[in-house]
Amino acid sequence: KSTLRFSPRQDGGLAATWVSTDGDTAMEAHLKPIDPGILSARGAKASAPVTPAAANGNGGKAED
Repeated sequence: KSTLRFSPRQDGGLAATWVSTDGDTAMEAHLKPIDPGILSARGAKASAPVTPAAANGNGGKAED
């Protein structure tokens, strides 16, 4: 199975690393802390658009 690892960052956020089952493919992300109060004050109109993820080659089916 593929793995997803999280580790704390100095800025208070999280570093996330995904590694494929065969270990040949990996993706990294840096998650920043947010203040939910600021988000609710901005309202839904100011939300950034959500873009679809890249195709994963398995027809959108979850791994077993």
